[in-house]
Amino acid sequence: MVYFYLTIYFSGKGIQMNEWDFEKQYRSMIQRLGGTMLFFLMITNVLGMVGMGLSMLWEEYLTEGAASLVSSVTDGVVYILSFLLPVAFFRILSKGKMSEPMRLEPRLPRATFAYIFAGMAVILAAAYLNHYMIAFTNYDEFAAENLWVDTYETPQAIVMTFITMAIIPGFVEEFLFRGLVQSNLRPFGKGVAIVGSAVLFGLMHQNIQQIFYATVAGLVLGYLYEVTGSIWCGILLHLMNNGFSVFESAIMARFEGVFAERVCTLAEGAIFGIGAICLVFLICHRQKDISFADGVFEKQLPLLAVEERYPLPAHRKVRLFFSPLMLAFVILCVLTMIAIFVVALIQYGF
Repeated sequence: MVYFYLTIYFSGKGIQMNEWDFEKQYRSMIQRLGGTMLFFLMITNVLGMVGMGLSMLWEEYLTEGAASLVSSVTDGVVYILSFLLPVAFFRILSKGKMSEPMRLEPRLPRATFAYIFAGMAVILAAAYLNHYMIAFTNYDEFAAENLWVDTYETPQAIVMTFITMAIIPGFVEEFLFRGLVQSNLRPFGKGVAIVGSAVLFGLMHQNIQQIFYATVAGLVLGYLYEVTGSIWCGILLHLMNNGFSVFESAIMARFEGVFAERVCTLAEGAIFGIGAICLVFLICHRQKDISFADGVFEKQLPLLAVEERYPLPAHRKVRLFFSPLMLAFVILCVLTMIAIFVVALIQYGF
């Protein structure tokens, strides 16, 4: 209780006096996060090449079935390390400096079902918009033949694809972008935390086919991280959203033609319908602001009151967000995305 009142007092009385200190902390945090994102790009490329080399080795000395299984396991391990090693790297950079823990409390809200289906509906709508943004090109065909190499020939292959494309990303991507990035931006405001982590999450995909809807997904997942106070609801949403994509891909691969299209259309219609109902439910039952007229004992305190420890003007947050290291990450992701898009246009045309 004393901590709460002291936080309110100093955040209200010391903003002008300590604004330079707040900015200094923000600069330091953005530089460390930017360095972590660059380390993520480096380790992803290095481990990706190692994984490719190992896959070639498995194909050389193992049977086809065994090579496929071992390659899937290798890809999963590479993906896990690509996201968890940057988390460890950030902790090393932050030794002796301000850093925030992940919110890993095993907590799920009563409205978990509603949050998940509403989130899936929003992300699916964003995916359709993303598709129409590049519909004038043949990029989807290029991506299907060159970027997505998952196989759905056997039930075992489908299970392994679900593990590597849904379960593993659902955990490790949330640990990095919500657990690490968003958590460490939260002391500077919920807005910069949610939007900043979402933008980095969208850029991380380095794919024009995903950039828009991945950013929207980041906003949804970031909102869930804030409103639930834990990472687990976002992990469930991420897992189920990716799992639904695997389901549709498997259906299209195993049952080509009108039947597959009808199944996918019905499934997407169900997601939109249930999600719309859940979204209306959440809007109608959103939690009202807590009144302190009767004191604060035995009441849940609003997060913003105690967690925006370093308030800065919005324009300063935006300007300082693009530090040299963070800007380098953004530029590299954008250049990679443009390069792949140009290759697609050269090979497949408009």
